Amino acid sequence: MKYKHLPSMGHNFAYSFVSLMNYVDTEHVVDELRTILRQSEQHKLIINFLTGAVVPASVESPLLRQSIANYRHWLPIHAASHNVDMAHIKQLDIHLSGGHEKCDCVVHMTDDREKTYRIRLKEW
Repeated sequence: MKYKHLPSMGHNFAYSFVSLMNYVDTEHVVDELRTILRQSEQHKLIINFLTGAVVPASVESPLLRQSIANYRHWLPIHAASHNVDMAHIKQLDIHLSGGHEKCDCVVHMTDDREKTYRIRLKEW
């Protein structure tokens, strides 16, 4: 495993999650994410893909829950395609904020050497 692959793996994983490629049945999850951000008090959402936890938990919806489950199932496959061993990832969170016209998406990753990566998606 090469640690230098972690940022690109995290970027691609998050980009897929907030893209139109992420849908459950016929509903695009990106629309649900924007609705959740608009309606949440602080306009922030954190999704931990190692545990499946959502902060704040009160904003979870069945659509979001299913999407997270799907992506958690796919995560080891995605990591392997980047030559990344999941055993070396100690944190993988997606931080979303905003909710109106522009939203921010930042991936927070920590590896087993305690090195932290912050990867901001340029457009979302």
